[in-house]
Amino acid sequence: MKVACLELPAGVAGDCDNQKNIIQAKLDDLMLKADAKDPYDVVVLPELCMTGYGLTPKQCKEVAEPVGGGFCKWASELADKYQCGLVIGFPEKDVETGLIYNTACFVSPSDGVIHTYRKTHLYGDHEHSLFAKGTNLGETFRFRGVVCSLLICYDIEFSEPARICRLNGARAVFVPTANPHPATFVSKVLVPSRAIESCLFVYYANMTGVEKGACSYLQFCGLSAAASPEGLLVLSPTASLHVVSDEDDRNTYLADRQPHLYQSIVSPKSKSKL
Repeated sequence: MKVACLELPAGVAGDCDNQKNIIQAKLDDLMLKADAKDPYDVVVLPELCMTGYGLTPKQCKEVAEPVGGGFCKWASELADKYQCGLVIGFPEKDVETGLIYNTACFVSPSDGVIHTYRKTHLYGDHEHSLFAKGTNLGETFRFRGVVCSLLICYDIEFSEPARICRLNGARAVFVPTANPHPATFVSKVLVPSRAIESCLFVYYANMTGVEKGACSYLQFCGLSAAASPEGLLVLSPTASLHVVSDEDDRNTYLADRQPHLYQSIVSPKSKSKL
């Protein structure tokens, strides 16, 4: 399965029509240049790509919508057009609770949304002012024979979320992000580390440039990344690698773990002061 990250230029936070235009143009260009004999199976877009990242609380409430709403229907049309899966992000409104989540969806060309993930590790005051924390981590789905999972941005900076995805059977983890300068170490160090230590293929799709809006003080650093369990790292606006979905792990880290020694990490009785 061939997966690409599609880096997007920062637009105007809250201008959803403009975001769609940016996505459409970049996706059209990516597919135009694709190898007809080796097409993309999945394209990963950045965090909150449907609305922009730097929303105010008022904007966030105005643009938030349930899974299966207009954003997902629009993405389903693109997925059907190009016969590939798309990973999109948007503020999701829970119709039962009214809470808003930072959500990523996997959109299939034949079945629409087949998997949804709500960001569990929120970053900074901005995100905490907009979103509730997700409560489920490491759930998986299958696409074109490969077991996959979703994380969002800050989630991949912790070792545990990626490891949980792998222990639940995932071979590939798709990670929409909105990562600013100077945190280039995430793409260069943490993404390949997560891939190696948990024997995963990790795809990290970022924005680039300065977005107009509440977070205009941020300059997104690009450096979209695709990393393999062997340590291969591709840094590119269209970073791409093939997922090799074999049955054998590609290093010994998982086999040599000693989980019985790690219980204090998560135990309520841990002596940790953190």
